[in-house]
Amino acid sequence: MVLSYAVWLLLGHQLTAEFLISGLVVSVALSVGLARYAGGFDLRTFTSARRCLFLARYFLILVEDVVKAGVSLSRIVLRRHISVQPGVVAIRLPAGNRWALTVFANSITLTPGTFFLDTNEDGSVIFVHLISAGREDIEEWKAEMRKRYAELVEEAAK
Repeated sequence: MVLSYAVWLLLGHQLTAEFLISGLVVSVALSVGLARYAGGFDLRTFTSARRCLFLARYFLILVEDVVKAGVSLSRIVLRRHISVQPGVVAIRLPAGNRWALTVFANSITLTPGTFFLDTNEDGSVIFVHLISAGREDIEEWKAEMRKRYAELVEEAAK
């Protein structure tokens, strides 16, 4: 709910009472609907302080990574000779939690230069398209993604 309300505020062009209240109503309705659809959530724990702290930390990490990747991608695009080595990489994740997998996949897609493609059947491996998959530190990047997103989202989903 906090994340959807933050997005509502960021996308808004005015801060009137009607705008703030309607954003809150939409965010609550969206959160309740998604909580019931996901099946893995109990609405009482969905709004717990611990989970909200994890999600706030996740949101800050996501914003930081989106800005960093945006700057990096801008440098690539603005160069006179663009030299990229796009490719697909596989990232192994703990299987089981579909909500955590969905949030992780969306985080990957929101970050410029990366795009979530697919998972294997049990959801333990995701496939991500990178604009610079030929770099030397690809294993380090995968470990960093697991650490920054997957583990945090998995912990917040508990």
